[in-house]
Amino acid sequence: MQKTFIKYTFLIVTAAIFLILSINFVLTLHALESQKYDSFQIKIDQVIHTMENNQQELSALNENLDEDYLTRAKAAAYVLDRQKEVSMDVKEMQYLAKLLNVDEVHVIDENGIIVLASVSKYIGIDMDDHAQTRPFLDLMESEEEDPYLIQEAQPNAAENKIMKYVGVARKGKKGVVQVGFEPVRQLEAEARNTYEYIFSKFPTDMGEELFAVGKYSGKVLGHSAGMDMEFTASHYQLEELEDCGKGKYQWGKNGKLAYVVSKNYEDVLICAALPGEVIFRDLLENILHTFLYLVIVEAAVILLLNYLVKRKVVNGIHDIIADLSSITDGNLDTEVSVGGNLEFEQLGHGINVMVKKLQYENTHDHLTGLYKFPRFKELAGERLKNMQPERVCAMVMIDLDSFKEINDNYGHDAGDRYLKSFAEVMMSMPAEHFITARRSGDEFCMMIHGCTDNSEIPKYLDAFYQALGSHPVALSDQETRVISASGGYAWTGDAGAEISELLNCADQALYDMKRERKGGYAEFSGHKQMA
Repeated sequence: MQKTFIKYTFLIVTAAIFLILSINFVLTLHALESQKYDSFQIKIDQVIHTMENNQQELSALNENLDEDYLTRAKAAAYVLDRQKEVSMDVKEMQYLAKLLNVDEVHVIDENGIIVLASVSKYIGIDMDDHAQTRPFLDLMESEEEDPYLIQEAQPNAAENKIMKYVGVARKGKKGVVQVGFEPVRQLEAEARNTYEYIFSKFPTDMGEELFAVGKYSGKVLGHSAGMDMEFTASHYQLEELEDCGKGKYQWGKNGKLAYVVSKNYEDVLICAALPGEVIFRDLLENILHTFLYLVIVEAAVILLLNYLVKRKVVNGIHDIIADLSSITDGNLDTEVSVGGNLEFEQLGHGINVMVKKLQYENTHDHLTGLYKFPRFKELAGERLKNMQPERVCAMVMIDLDSFKEINDNYGHDAGDRYLKSFAEVMMSMPAEHFITARRSGDEFCMMIHGCTDNSEIPKYLDAFYQALGSHPVALSDQETRVISASGGYAWTGDAGAEISELLNCADQALYDMKRERKGGYAEFSGHKQMA
């Protein structure tokens, strides 16, 4: 009986193994293709995302540089319009160009002739003689208040050198002041926004190839392996590639079958391909491994794994899932604590760190460390709701004065230091009376609470402005500045008041203050009705 049992068990298990291998063959092939399809889709989407990001960065760069270039052109016009009626020589114009951090400065008279220039050989050029220079003459005839022209980078008329010119009409006299820049950053950004460049930097697995084909021209716009710019008869053809949107085998390089996935993007077909032999090799390895596991490990491991998985893994996973469900339900204070093995402890610690980080990032501004505005309203609302009788509180809205000037003149790094320094002063205020937050940009708000009457509020604000005055900011190596900010506040002794209404009133007081003067604070004129 024992031999019969062993015999039939052997036959049944053997038949089961071959059935499992057959099913596994089909499922594994499908899984490998699906996995590769998903992987290719992700990579293609990353290529598209990279192209779009590069385009956005290029647009943002052009916009920011155009604004900066226009400011420098206006500054040059301002300087030149205030010169006496004497000609500046080339050295003086070069000094002005260096002072304004531009590459060229030109002055065009009412006849369209360059009469002053930081490049001597440009003097005497007639702007009407060339298509590149001619548009600047229209500025002298413009009826706009402050006409200007920002020209796209292109070869200049004098030397065929790629330049970007900005011109502004002179005030008080007919003519144009023009500044020129070598658009190095823009040209570099444009060079990065090509498929050839992206594919050259894009990581690919062994045997993979990424390429982009023009849908109408059939030209290869970029290839990760440097393929010729046209497909030969032995390579994929455009019509065949268009049929690979859901993944399909096609004849690729060297007459070998390849698994290809394609995706349309604008007028381009972006494709990813992998030799079929790679997939089939992975399939064979998977089947062989499965066969060996079934034969050698099946009987001995199933019972042991059943015990170990249940004892060491499943129970721990259930505990983690329960904690994660609690966190998902909004209980961010839930701490994942699962013992039993080092991996679960590390996973629990990682989840806890992640949740705390997310909790902090959701409630705090990343630059200043102050509360974000929604969290501020939540905390302020709770404080107002629980305010004791005979107590008052105030909402304060604050706006930094001339912050755009800081960014324009000293750069955004200095602007960030300016914001963080202001935030440091806000956070230095006593926590038992202040809740502080950054609303947006250079706008901040705070709640002053725990006051016995409204006369205490100006005292706290005076203390804040005094601290602000003793906390200068280094805008550059040579210059520091005391932060100037205007504020407005609205107070109430009603625990049932609306936070939004108080903030709106404080905002009104702020703008009333800024209309009269800057650098101080004002009380909302209708506070008596609010109290």
